[in-house]
Amino acid sequence: DAANAAGATDATDAEEMTMTCDAEKGQWAIGQLADEALVAKVKADTGSDRYRVIPPDTAVTMDYREDRVNIETDADNRVIAVRCG
Repeated sequence: DAANAAGATDATDAEEMTMTCDAEKGQWAIGQLADEALVAKVKADTGSDRYRVIPPDTAVTMDYREDRVNIETDADNRVIAVRCG
């Protein structure tokens, strides 16, 4: 019926809206200064819904999120790694 058809469409739309990180699309940032503009561009380029910048010796949770990009930096705030999770 129409209600079920609408429900199926809504579920499909919701699945398409889920953002999944693609770290390959953020590798260009390695070696660059992790300022606000760069972080925003990496988040957008990787298709991530969330991000976290991880300076050296920073404790982070080990939970894996497919919608999050992790931007690891060195002591000079330069990007050393871009990975998902």
